[in-house]
Amino acid sequence: MTAAAPAATVLSGGTGLAAPKRLAQAAAEGRSGSTALGADLLLEVPVDTVQGTYRGTVTVSLFPTD
Repeated sequence: MTAAAPAATVLSGGTGLAAPKRLAQAAAEGRSGSTALGADLLLEVPVDTVQGTYRGTVTVSLFPTD
């Protein structure tokens, strides 16, 4: 299992999670079995963001690549 590179936030010049991102990948010979993955999420908002309740969704999908 190999972790993917961090995604730059929009305020840092990246696309953040607005575009699909790879969390990790496994080589064909090492992908049987189980593993645990985690992700640290950084929420950056402009300083003039109105106070309130905001919601979002993170979807995780598994795709074989061979």
